[in-house]
Amino acid sequence: MNKPGHIQVDDEILAKYLSGEASPEEAMAVDDWVNEASSNRVLLEQAMSVWAQTAAGTAWQLPDKLQVLKRIRQAGKPAQTATVKMLRWGIAAAVLILLGAAGAYWLLHPTPATITDPLVVRQAHQQLLRDTLPDHSVAEISSGATVKYTKDFAGHTRSVHLTGNAGFDVTADPAKPFVVSVGDIQVKVLGTVFYVTEDPATIAVAVTSGAVSMYRSDSGITVKTGETGYYNNTTRRFHLKMADGSEIKRSFNFTNAPLKDIAAQLEKAYGVRIVFNNKKLETCTMSSSFDNKSMRFIFEVISITLNVQYKIEEDTVFISGNGCN
Repeated sequence: MNKPGHIQVDDEILAKYLSGEASPEEAMAVDDWVNEASSNRVLLEQAMSVWAQTAAGTAWQLPDKLQVLKRIRQAGKPAQTATVKMLRWGIAAAVLILLGAAGAYWLLHPTPATITDPLVVRQAHQQLLRDTLPDHSVAEISSGATVKYTKDFAGHTRSVHLTGNAGFDVTADPAKPFVVSVGDIQVKVLGTVFYVTEDPATIAVAVTSGAVSMYRSDSGITVKTGETGYYNNTTRRFHLKMADGSEIKRSFNFTNAPLKDIAAQLEKAYGVRIVFNNKKLETCTMSSSFDNKSMRFIFEVISITLNVQYKIEEDTVFISGNGCN
């Protein structure tokens, strides 16, 4: 039985306590209620945690607490006893109203969009334009072509968007690949010299030193020194030619070939290094034929056929698995 003058801890008192608007007497009543049962303490701590998370780190003021309390009272008749059931309703109502108000505030006052790094645009008009990029790589932009990139090459790659024809002498930086986007494809390099030409029918990449990867989402080729890679915009297929114009064909016909021998041929053809995390895999054998397929396609077939896993990191392919019988 309550003492004369004892304040009942109901939803209104608890909401005022959480918002910091309770009078000293009301706050003392809540403290007494908390000490009466461990379940009351747990309930209050949970409510305080949610309340703190709702208001933490905000630079704006929550709605008028009196209006919140008014809405709580309008939601139903105030509780007459401090039962756990009614208190749970009071806490939930207060928290949901505040969360709803906070959500409405952010809808009406959205956070300003993050300011992106300024975009640098270099366009060659009547003559060749030579541009030094943020990493000290050099772009030679042909007449009518445009190169775009962020001011400081922000992000994990040095990304350049090209329209038209341009040559690139790329500063080596293995930790941050240089990627040129042109049409539907990307050209990825670490450090090399190459020239890109684009017309309505074809995108061509001629490499004078080093190697680059020409690719799109589902296929790609590696272009090495003295080679030119071509991408047909209509057929969406890649092919290679030597400097003398002769076609390069990467065709393989493996018959019960050990994976070690297969890897040796793929290393030579695609200019990569293949590492076996488990030496037992080198003796696994398979039979298959590939005609001008991308390196990734070939490794997908190897992975499925021999139940192994592969991971491509820059110019290295790692093969792992439990071995074969």
